[in-house]
Amino acid sequence: MENIEKQKNTLYISNINQNMNIKEIKRRLLIMFSRFTKIKDISISNRLKMRGQAFISIEESIHVEKCMEMTHGRYFMGKRLIVQYALHETGRKKSDSTNKLKKQIQNDINPTKTLVIRNFDKSIGLNDIIKIFSESKGYLTVRYVSVKQIAFIDFDTPKNALMAYKNLFISIFETFGHQIELKFL
Repeated sequence: MENIEKQKNTLYISNINQNMNIKEIKRRLLIMFSRFTKIKDISISNRLKMRGQAFISIEESIHVEKCMEMTHGRYFMGKRLIVQYALHETGRKKSDSTNKLKKQIQNDINPTKTLVIRNFDKSIGLNDIIKIFSESKGYLTVRYVSVKQIAFIDFDTPKNALMAYKNLFISIFETFGHQIELKFL
């Protein structure tokens, strides 16, 4: 019975865009899925046969179904995700790379009142950025430097900036392209 319970804690993700390095894919998956529950481990293989696939181990089985519902069919790095229960437990202990990744994300998500977007496509203009962020609670203004392809989005509190970061993270990558950088100032 315990083995069945463990299987329910692991999700199999496929149809992942493989045009990015594994570390970046793990980072983005961790951000996406940690909105719904605590993530124990993310496993992605370098093997050719396993490209475009990942296994995500979730700490509490009560959140697994919600994660599946909220992420299955959702666009991630330009492709629709296929999210299913894994047939087998990943069988790996929490890797050091996942621990380092979680720490890095926690450091990246040290909220301030200002979000910074870099490396977006030159076709993206000030109005596009305003359109995405203006609906966010506490939004104040956008400072846009077109020559350097950088924008600063100001909020009234760090809490509101963090909420916008978490709520808009996926849609920002879909809109601005996969090479953008979104951080707190």
